[in-house]
Amino acid sequence: MSLSLVLRERGARSVRSAKGFRARAALSAFGVLLLAVAAGAQEQAPNGSVDRVRAALEKPPSKLTLQDRTPDFSVHIEKRRPMQDIFDIPPWQLEPSR
Repeated sequence: MSLSLVLRERGARSVRSAKGFRARAALSAFGVLLLAVAAGAQEQAPNGSVDRVRAALEKPPSKLTLQDRTPDFSVHIEKRRPMQDIFDIPPWQLEPSR
């Protein structure tokens, strides 16, 4: 292998590695910037939401009032034991004799 060929290969590798390094550095910088913006947005959000809640609490109460209705239905809840179906006596079975 000649010396010029070796130098050309090393030069090509260094150019490729430099491009990769620049791309990774740019991506890292973008990531750090994105995290900084997100952290700043999180700090500002609670102040805005607290202001909105305070403004809503300062409004007069609603004029809409609901009347309590008496229930016109009933609910029957029957608790079942696990695997109760297995241990139930089938309707066609005769009563045991004594």
